[in-house]
Amino acid sequence: MFGNTMLIFPFGLLPILFIVGWVLFSSAEDELQKSVGSKIRAGITEYPLEVSMALYGTNENKISFSEDGKSVILIVESPRYINLDTPANVREYLKESMPHSESVNMDWVNQYAITAISENKEARTHQIVVSIPDEIVLTDKYIEHEITNVGRVFKRNDAGNSIRWLLYTQGERRVERKDGRLFVYIDRLQIAPGILDEKQKIMSEKQITRSIKNRLWNRVDVRCISLDERVYCGEILGV
Repeated sequence: MFGNTMLIFPFGLLPILFIVGWVLFSSAEDELQKSVGSKIRAGITEYPLEVSMALYGTNENKISFSEDGKSVILIVESPRYINLDTPANVREYLKESMPHSESVNMDWVNQYAITAISENKEARTHQIVVSIPDEIVLTDKYIEHEITNVGRVFKRNDAGNSIRWLLYTQGERRVERKDGRLFVYIDRLQIAPGILDEKQKIMSEKQITRSIKNRLWNRVDVRCISLDERVYCGEILGV
């Protein structure tokens, strides 16, 4: 009997204990994120959609906001097929970085202001500072474009080919103008990277408000009007 058990479980009870522990951990994590995380979670930093596409693929590109939050700083692997020495070439590079998807709009890239380009030959990288005019960001069309993507973050396939891709949204995201005021309605469900796979999370008020501001290049103020278990309603001020 003991010999048969060793053939089935060569490591004794360790695999069973691991599985039971993992189930208990996952259940506790789900309960914690519903009761606590949904109220205080900061979430992964979100960036304006088109410029964030520089992260797509197997590269090691990096993205961050400038100190005032109104520009995006990209550190990208210097490509061999194009010299990133002019703003026009940078815009072409960004367009080439985009996957074939209806969610991205190359017309917005044409509006980008490339305010600084520097090359690190030793590291074989370029640092690029990208901005966009207020008259573009503050239009209803651009705002609606970014609001439909709130909650989308990148996931890296660490177990396989190292490709990085953008996850999709959950539920409805919409913009509505009433009596000259601009309101947004966002489903709080989000698909985010987990330890082994994607996890469904509930975004907090703080997280959604911050993500809206970041996606709109920190050119607007946002006020939460109401929040229930499923829907965030906010007002974008000054537009």
